[in-house]
Amino acid sequence: MPEAAPLDPPRSLSGEARRKWLETAPVLSDAGLLAVVDRDALLSYCRAWARWIEAEKAIEQLGMVIASPSGYPQQSPYVAIADRAWAKMQAFWGDFGMNPSARTRISGTVSSGGGSGRKHNKLERFLALQTQARSAS
Repeated sequence: MPEAAPLDPPRSLSGEARRKWLETAPVLSDAGLLAVVDRDALLSYCRAWARWIEAEKAIEQLGMVIASPSGYPQQSPYVAIADRAWAKMQAFWGDFGMNPSARTRISGTVSSGGGSGRKHNKLERFLALQTQARSAS
């Protein structure tokens, strides 16, 4: 099993990306889903989040349709940026079990160090208790 990742954000993260890391990393770690080898994926997710936020703010300010240099209406380039960032985030949601269907396929088991002391996914424990309760009824 890969070793659990430290929760401190990479130094290269700032602003919205850093805030997203600080919000997301502890939740993934508590679920046993954040290993050292996952840090780059989480970094990419946080940067996609920041890009999406920035693009959405620009869309709110400028609108979804802007005037082209010739005066004709055209889609704001920020719409495409927001859409690409959203698609990238959706892929990471599946990888990290961050949506309901993905959580049914994800098992959080990272080592707390030295190959022993596995951390178990809180959702797995909850579902196991629910199954036991149904079986007992």
